[in-house]
Amino acid sequence: MLEAAYIGWPADVAAGRTSALIAATGTDVTALKAKPRRERVGQGYA
Repeated sequence: MLEAAYIGWPADVAAGRTSALIAATGTDVTALKAKPRRERVGQGYA
């Protein structure tokens, strides 16, 4: 489920849209934020 939530995020960001990823538990939040964070840092955004 986390991967499915993540899939649409890069497309939204690339299209200039604001996109939120929402998770049910703190553990899910930690897992869900790690991949986009790595990608944004790798692209020089953070």
